[in-house]
Amino acid sequence: MKQSLGPWLALYLAIAGGYYLALRGYGTEIATRGALVMAIFVLLAIGAVRSILRSREDHGLVSAALAGKPPADGQRSAVVGTLQTLGPALTSPFSRTLCASYSYKISHREKVETDEGPVTRTRTDFIGSATAPLIVRTRTGEVRLSPNHMPQGFLPTHLEEPSHYAHAGDYLQVTRFVDRSGWKMADAVSDVYAWNASAARDGELRSDWRTTAEGAGFILDPGKHTLEETIIPPGERVCAIGLYRAAQRELVPQPRKVLKLIRGNPFGVIAHTKSAMRQKLGAAIFLLIASHAGLAVWLGMAAADARREQAATAQTTAPPSPSPSSDVRAAVPSPARVAPAAREIPSPRPNGWCVDLSGRIPRETLAQIDRLGDAVKARRNGEIAVLVVGTMRNAPSQTLSSELFKAWRVSERGIFLLVSLDDQRVELLLGRDVGTPVNSRVSLEIVRDVISPRLRAADPGGAVLAGVSTAARRMFDLSAEVDGR
Repeated sequence: MKQSLGPWLALYLAIAGGYYLALRGYGTEIATRGALVMAIFVLLAIGAVRSILRSREDHGLVSAALAGKPPADGQRSAVVGTLQTLGPALTSPFSRTLCASYSYKISHREKVETDEGPVTRTRTDFIGSATAPLIVRTRTGEVRLSPNHMPQGFLPTHLEEPSHYAHAGDYLQVTRFVDRSGWKMADAVSDVYAWNASAARDGELRSDWRTTAEGAGFILDPGKHTLEETIIPPGERVCAIGLYRAAQRELVPQPRKVLKLIRGNPFGVIAHTKSAMRQKLGAAIFLLIASHAGLAVWLGMAAADARREQAATAQTTAPPSPSPSSDVRAAVPSPARVAPAAREIPSPRPNGWCVDLSGRIPRETLAQIDRLGDAVKARRNGEIAVLVVGTMRNAPSQTLSSELFKAWRVSERGIFLLVSLDDQRVELLLGRDVGTPVNSRVSLEIVRDVISPRLRAADPGGAVLAGVSTAARRMFDLSAEVDGR
């Protein structure tokens, strides 16, 4: 089991890695979640395709058997004929029907409390099966079947007669059941694989499992419990597919697989294999289309959320820091104390990238911002434009930044930073080619973690320079230019 799981795990990780690389523009969290989920759907589709190929192979084997081709030693082969028992037939435990093989189940429905409320589920109480030594009589002779067979096309029958419940009660009294009160599907599969084919050569092979926790206190109630039997009668027309061993004239399962025993005449078996291929192909196509459509919708919603976050005005919550009393410019009436209008603010281009209407940003800092803007333009064909004002006087900063973004003709691969010092309001607007979901989150982090703390510390020059430098580093990958500014 571990050996078979390894390649699938490696394939899953490879598919997830490919999706992660394709989605990383949406951010680490979205890329990781999307890659892990999509890899599961792709693996399911691959499993369906593998099953389609196996059904196609079965179709070819059945067609070859119908054409008279004998099974080949050591190869997967098909035989078509009449199912018979070697020795006496079996008697099913509930309906007392003569059969070559049978399986049964006793179950009931009960309400279970879940987080979503009460849910009605089917609980299995007892399951079991038995098979006699089986052969298929073909035109070329008899072929023995391994007891590890998987019947297909044999449907269960619901039993409702009082005699059926009486026989089932008798069977429960005299049968020694294997405890499967913690039963899982993996347990059943391991038990099937553990069957010894030689055990059925001289007599029947039986398994009886108790899956209820009630044990000896179990009481069969016709008003509560449901009886089911699946019968495979002698003389049934079947097709068996498995690994053929010529020395024993026997069909056996391949490693980690079971022997297929398909019910019906040859034409019915052909139709069965064709139908299986169509169903599995439809399932594979549906999985791929539905999963990728869901991914597209999810990414669209994530991008919309990111755009809404980016469009929201980023504001600091600390009270504004008053200007020092020694600052003569604070007493001089100027446009810095009036909410500016976009038409009154000229573009700094072509001489620079920053306009300071507050008069509080040191000249050295303005020069550094201009040099950084030149580096972004020259090396990344991007733009970083900056406006610093004293106050907005409750004017909408988002409207001003949007108007100036157009008026200054900032490119779609550009960033516009608006800082209102006295209001401690910050707006970081991204151009269309820069406004990815990742950069939208980065812009919020820059405002919250880089610019705002320095504004609260009464360091306007440091706030603006640090914000522009971090934007250049994280959005335009200009680490060397920023570090050497």
